[in-house]
Amino acid sequence: MRSIRTVVCIAGMVALAALPGTGVAQEGPPLPKPGPHHAHFARTAGTWDATVEHFGPPGTPPQVSKAVEVNTLDSSGLWLISDFKGQFQGQPFQGHGMTGYDLDKGRYTGVWADSMSTTVM
Repeated sequence: MRSIRTVVCIAGMVALAALPGTGVAQEGPPLPKPGPHHAHFARTAGTWDATVEHFGPPGTPPQVSKAVEVNTLDSSGLWLISDFKGQFQGQPFQGHGMTGYDLDKGRYTGVWADSMSTTVM
């Protein structure tokens, strides 16, 4: 029981040190703000109906399915969060992505994971 009290006591001291006016917390660098590159994200926010075409071997018609993508901005406006749900080859399919703009590298960057892969893209 003593170790739990110690953890709670330490957590309380850390929280107290972070309060404004205590003289202990130090200010970090200013938080980034959305810029012109992030404005593109706001235009794609919302719920989108999708028609997905999967092309097989030459000469065969594409497989067509319907899906829905919901794009939201995170609370800071720096990231576009995408949730995609539909069917692929008759199976349920889900995908999740995050897209942002890397100010240091001067380019868009993103990550994608879905129900058909064990690799993050």
